[in-house]
Amino acid sequence: MSTYLRIQLFIVALFFTMVSAFLQIPYGYLIDSKGFEKILPFCIFAVLIGSLVYWLCDNHIFIGISRLIIGAGCASSYILVIFIATTYFKKTIIPLLISLGEISVGLGDYFAGNVYLYTFKYLGWHMSNIITIIMISLLFFYSMFLIRKIYKIKFALPTLTANRIKVPFKEIIHYIIKLAQKPTNIAIFIYSFFTWGIIMTFAGYWGKSYYINMNNYSKKYALSIQEIY
Repeated sequence: MSTYLRIQLFIVALFFTMVSAFLQIPYGYLIDSKGFEKILPFCIFAVLIGSLVYWLCDNHIFIGISRLIIGAGCASSYILVIFIATTYFKKTIIPLLISLGEISVGLGDYFAGNVYLYTFKYLGWHMSNIITIIMISLLFFYSMFLIRKIYKIKFALPTLTANRIKVPFKEIIHYIIKLAQKPTNIAIFIYSFFTWGIIMTFAGYWGKSYYINMNNYSKKYALSIQEIY
């Protein structure tokens, strides 16, 4: 494979990782227009469907589609944390709540990488996925329970929804374009993106060594698609 082709593949993969960030725009609009009460259970349900497809399908195309569904559902979590924190809590503790959201992402990665690996080794493929699906299902039903309670409160206190400000989606796009026209904003975006890329490069380098030494992965297939699947 030529160097030019490899660079192109890397760039495509690099920009593909930005999907999660870009999804915050439509999710923000949907939360603002439809309310988080509909978006939260819907996104958890999307993760549940994606997990079921990932478990039951052995076709590579469907595995990729299932991962996209799971990723699209999970992408809503960050903006939902920010929305709930800024809507229902005091301003003084909003930074703390958002920090807890960031910490939960790291803890999720840790538990997913260790607990799932443990269950996969000792319980097998099917049982590992069953446990995962049960956990997501419990989270989905609990979110539905909370949403029902919130609807009852809003029905009793209609002023909670009366102050909601709705912004047209075209106006959101207009402001995004306006922000992109300023060189300072572009510079901040490029700096943030490549800083994130450098951090993930270190994580990938040491991650390969970690999987080889701690989890007995082969040097040839460590962090490869075959090994991960």
